[in-house]
Amino acid sequence: LPAATHVTLKVINVLGQELITLVDRFEQAGYKSVVWNAPDIPTAIYFYRLQAGSFTRTHKLVVVR
Repeated sequence: LPAATHVTLKVINVLGQELITLVDRFEQAGYKSVVWNAPDIPTAIYFYRLQAGSFTRTHKLVVVR
C-alpha cells in the first residue's frame, strides 16, 4: 500500500456472491499478506477483490483439492 487507507479483501464465486471477507480494516502503508485457510471451499474458480481507497482490483483464484 502506498499510503494508509481502508482496505477490503473479499472472495467471490462466479455468480458474484461474496463467500468471505478476509480483510476489512484501516491499514498503514507497506507490504501486506493474507493467509486464507479454506477447508470447506470446493474445487472451483473464484475471484478476489481488493479495494484500497480509490483503487480496486479483481483477479481470478483457482482452488484445487
